Amino acid sequence: MKKSKKLISLFISLVLIVTAFPLSAFAKTSAPAKPSSLSASSTVNSITLKWKKVSKAGGYAVYQYNSKNRKYTKLKNVTKNTYKITKLSSATTYTYAVKAYKKVKKKTLYSSYSSKLTVSTLPDKVSSLKVLGRSKSSVYLSWAKVKNATSYRIDYSTDKTFKKGVKSKNASSLKTTVSSLSNKAYYFRIFAIKTLNKKKYTSASSNVIVAKAIDENRISSINATKTYQTIEGFGASAAWWAHKVGGWDNAEDIIKYLYDKKDGIGLNIYRYNIGTGSRDDEKIPNYWQRTDGFIKSVDFDNGTITYDFNRDAEAQNSMRIAKKLAGNDLKVCLFSNSPPVQLTKNGKAYCSFNEDDWYWGWQSNLEEENYSLYAKFECDVADYFVKEGYNVFDVSPVNEPQFQWACNKEGYMGQEGAHYKPWELKGLYHEMAVKAFGKPYKISMFEGGAAEGIQDNGDSTYFVDYVNEILSDSLNKRYYKNISCHSYWADAHGKQQCRAFVDSIDPTLSISSTEYCQMYNDGNNGVVDIFPTLQGEELNGYTIEFGVQMARVINEDLTILNSTQWNWWTACSNGIYPDGLVYINDNNHSDIKTTKRLWCLGNYSRFISEGAKRVEINEAQKDILSSAFVNPDGSLVAVYVNQTDKTTSVNINAENYSRYKVYETSEKNNLKLMKNGAYYLSESVSLPAQSVVSVILTN
Repeated sequence: MKKSKKLISLFISLVLIVTAFPLSAFAKTSAPAKPSSLSASSTVNSITLKWKKVSKAGGYAVYQYNSKNRKYTKLKNVTKNTYKITKLSSATTYTYAVKAYKKVKKKTLYSSYSSKLTVSTLPDKVSSLKVLGRSKSSVYLSWAKVKNATSYRIDYSTDKTFKKGVKSKNASSLKTTVSSLSNKAYYFRIFAIKTLNKKKYTSASSNVIVAKAIDENRISSINATKTYQTIEGFGASAAWWAHKVGGWDNAEDIIKYLYDKKDGIGLNIYRYNIGTGSRDDEKIPNYWQRTDGFIKSVDFDNGTITYDFNRDAEAQNSMRIAKKLAGNDLKVCLFSNSPPVQLTKNGKAYCSFNEDDWYWGWQSNLEEENYSLYAKFECDVADYFVKEGYNVFDVSPVNEPQFQWACNKEGYMGQEGAHYKPWELKGLYHEMAVKAFGKPYKISMFEGGAAEGIQDNGDSTYFVDYVNEILSDSLNKRYYKNISCHSYWADAHGKQQCRAFVDSIDPTLSISSTEYCQMYNDGNNGVVDIFPTLQGEELNGYTIEFGVQMARVINEDLTILNSTQWNWWTACSNGIYPDGLVYINDNNHSDIKTTKRLWCLGNYSRFISEGAKRVEINEAQKDILSSAFVNPDGSLVAVYVNQTDKTTSVNINAENYSRYKVYETSEKNNLKLMKNGAYYLSESVSLPAQSVVSVILTN
């Protein structure tokens, strides 16, 4: 009993001791739990962290983790369960962790680290979004690089608010083509994306741009791998002006319009008119249309000719100036309208009057026995100019032989000329080939008055008759590889017949277009209906309509005849007639007028170099004429002729070119540089009403 009382007393004492002190005085002090559910939201330069609250935590410590040294750096202690970190770099990856803590007396107890969170700031928004090019169903875009962006997303829609019909396309580079577009205006915006652990951080939207896929009806596609003829160049005749202008003090001021590439149109062919000796023949009323001659005397018995090459000095000076302006590569064609008067039947530079006004009754003015002397004369003159340093490449002894070229009953004649029958030319050209064999130049066969072929009804033309007869001679067939013809009278269909006829003989025969002007009575010149509305000097045809219609003829000759060269008739004209590129005044040498024809021809001659290859161009607009050429230096030249009264545009589709220039001749402009810049997939080029436009593409 006494033992039990003692145990009870001991228990009561222990209870009193325990109740006298808190239980915490005996418990171990512990740290708070670690934070969980760490998450983040980002802007371009900030990251806001958030986590679940920890029970009884007095605050939280935010740490940035360095994966390189595997160490944490404390950023800040905060009391709330969120923290915003600022002044960060865009599209940059950061790793964070958080600890909870509480303070017990003077001691701070920290939890362990939360799970690490790797997060990125947003990329900067994209700048410089622009359209590089367009095609009939796509738009080619580019933009500036965004630092640390891993990809880009392009949104596009026909709704500028992007509320409906929005489509997206991803891109990893700084350029992309958005395809399968209809011919509508589309709006484009772009976002930079940083991908981290399969999560995409997307920038704000770029600026919005609008673009439209090209109307397929305006695409001009160029295939530079498909080639046609090789171009020798472009030129004009020096007949009937060079022997005057060459003696003027301001001759170079005039000739620079023709042969200078900077101030003029850069012709590279000079057609020198070999004189006949008609200078004193007053039966040719217009002094300008008479020519000096190099022959002093002819010994018919011995077949020799004595020359004075000091004659025709003014004309030679004009050619000398042209060479100075164009350079030593200036190509010279020597042509004759008639044999020299010393060799003709009547001693004149034209045929005698003939009552018979029909072709078969017309008479030649050159005896067959003088064919050899005439051939010698042509080659002697050519040899002289070769020795003088000229690049003589062509000698043309016959001009438009199918016409009568006879004076009237009173003996008057408007100009020099010579008629020949086809069989006569066969013999003459045979002698020419014999004399010219081995020379550095070729004899040209023959300058027909029109480009004609077998007619639709099956009948032949003069052109056909002459060519067939001349080439029936075996030597002629071996020697002559080029046929020259003029662009008068023949329409596009006639030129197709001409090319088809030549191909049927020998598809390797080339054709040269060696003369053209806009005669009043040529129904194919495109301006025949304008002449009745003009008076006086207006009849010279200074305006753009005349230039555009000349360009139409050039386009036909280059693309239908496959002409290797194209030449205007007389480069300078004095008087009233639509046959000049430049108009001069014998009474006032400073009175110089240029025509739109001059500048329209320059759209070809200034940019298409000798040796250029014509290449394939497919033009969608039927009313727009076009041709394209690849120069020896690799540049591509496309020439467009808009002969309508409406302004339009073309979009050029050509590969492997990076820059382009656009030159325009129109009512307002003369070969004016309109554009000069970067060329991409395709570029829109304006073609004003009644204009000729050249586009030069370079690498």
